[in-house]
Amino acid sequence: GLWQQPGGMNDTLNNTNRTRLARTGIAPLTPDEALTLLDQALEQPEPAVVAVRFATSALDGLAGAGTLPPLLTRLSSARPVPATATAPVEALADQLRDLDEEQRDTVVLDAVRGSVAAVLGHAGAATVDPDAAFADLGLDSLTAVELRNRLASVTGMRLPATLIFDYPNPAALAGYVRSLVEPEPAEQVDPVAAELDRIEAVLETAAQDAERRNAMSARLRSMLAKWSTVPIGPDDGIDVKLQTSSAGEIFDFIDNELGRKN
Repeated sequence: GLWQQPGGMNDTLNNTNRTRLARTGIAPLTPDEALTLLDQALEQPEPAVVAVRFATSALDGLAGAGTLPPLLTRLSSARPVPATATAPVEALADQLRDLDEEQRDTVVLDAVRGSVAAVLGHAGAATVDPDAAFADLGLDSLTAVELRNRLASVTGMRLPATLIFDYPNPAALAGYVRSLVEPEPAEQVDPVAAELDRIEAVLETAAQDAERRNAMSARLRSMLAKWSTVPIGPDDGIDVKLQTSSAGEIFDFIDNELGRKN
C-alpha cells in the first residue's frame, strides 16, 4: 500500500498520482501502521496478502457511480450500480437531440474535457486544451485507464483499452464519443405507404373465407386498373401519379373504391 513517509517509490508520485489514488479509495499508511500490518500479514494462512488502507467513503462513492472494481465490492457498504447501465448514454444523447452540429460538438467536447480534468485533478474542463496531446496533458498508463472507465460510464458502452492511443487528444476523442451517442435521426414516414400498410393489415384479418377473399381481390384489381389508366400525361404512368398526388387524393380514391364514401 501507499506509505506517508517520503522517499523511495513515493518520490516518483506527483500530485496527480496522489489525487488519483485518493479517488480510487487508497489512503496512505503511517510507517507504524504499515509495519504493524506487515507483521500481521506474516501470521496469516493466506498465501498472498496486501497491506493497504482503504477509505470506505471513497469506495462508497465509486460503488454509487458504478465504477468500483469488482474485487473491492465487499469493502463498500453502498449498493453497486451495474457497469452496463445505459442511463448515461441516453442522457447524453438526449442533450444532443435538439442541438445543431456546432452545439453537439461543444457538448460532447465539454464532457470529454471534464472527464480529463477530473482524472488529472484539474479545477474544471476549461483547463484542458482540446488539441493538446494526452501525454503532454500528463496522462500516464494508470490515468488513461481511469479516463477510459469514466467515459465508459458516460457512454454506457465498453471502450477499448487503447482509447487514448487511438484518439490522442481530447478533440479527437470527443469525435469518437459523439459517434457513439449520436441520436438516430427521426425516420420519415410516408403517409401513403403507412395507409396502404394499414389497409393490408385490415384485409389480412377481414378475408376469412375463400369467397370473400376472391371478391376483395377482384375489387383491388379493379382499383389498380382504374388508377393505372388515370390520364395524367402522355409519358406518365402510375408511379408518377402516386408521386404527384397528395395523400388526401389517394385516401379519397381508396375510400371511394372500398365503398366508405358515397
